[in-house]
Parts: sequence; C-alpha cells; structure tokens
Amino acid sequence: MQPQEASIHIDARPDDVYAFVSDVTNMGRLSPVCYRTEWLGGASGPAEGARFKGWNKAGLVRWSRECEVTRAEPGKAFGFATFVKGRESTRWLYTFETDGTGTKVTEAYEPVYAPFPINVLEKLMASKFAADARKNLETSLANLKSVIESQG
Repeated sequence: MQPQEASIHIDARPDDVYAFVSDVTNMGRLSPVCYRTEWLGGASGPAEGARFKGWNKAGLVRWSRECEVTRAEPGKAFGFATFVKGRESTRWLYTFETDGTGTKVTEAYEPVYAPFPINVLEKLMASKFAADARKNLETSLANLKSVIESQG
C-alpha cells in the first residue's frame, strides 16, 4: 500500500491539538479502526521511545499492535511506529501548523512491512485498501476537529 495523508483546519491552537492527539488514550475517540489504546511499561504520556498498545478492528477482523513514539514535539509533530512480529510495520505522523486563527493538522500513514499473507491481500485489493486508508484518515481528522472544537 502507498503512503497516505490528509489535512484539516481546526479552530484551536497547535499546542492544544497536539496535547489531545499525543495522549494516545484518546485514539479510540478519533479512529474508525483503533478502538482502544494504553501506555505500556510505565509510560503515561508522549516522549520519544515511550511504548503503547493499540487494539484495532475492521469488520469482523480484530488485531493489536505495540507502538513506539518516534516524535514528540509539542505544538509541532507527534509520530509513532507500529510493530508486527518485532518489525516496524507502519509509521504515523501528525503535524501541527499555525493556520490563521487555528491549526492545520496533517495525518500521514506510511506502510513499511506487512507479513506475507497480508502483503498478498493488499496487492490484490490495492485500490480498495488505498481508498479505505484515505477515508479513515479523513474520518479521524473530522472526528478530531469535532472533539477539539466542541471543547471550546
């Protein structure tokens, strides 16, 4: 699958949007795929190297991934990588830029590795997987906008 990204304008300061996104326990409120997350190993917030676990669903399929924070720059960027079988699987990056009176948030997804059966399935259904990935990014960002702006 190809990398994907989407952006949205949110009427809030970059520091405030970053604070919400980088608290990964909020992920289940935003993502149409990831429904639960928790910090691991005593981590309680965003710092490079902090680990967390995310639980996901797509239709009847359920899976989980351990993740590691790769960037934690308040008000600027938050990134993490997911791991499968000890290998980096995907890279996620959120960037936050001042945009008039608010923030332009960009969410990017980059596949790195998939086990053989998943890789074959993705190749067979590439256009559907790409469309779903794009839609999921847009949904996550729309949910983020709704939550942040409703908090005032």
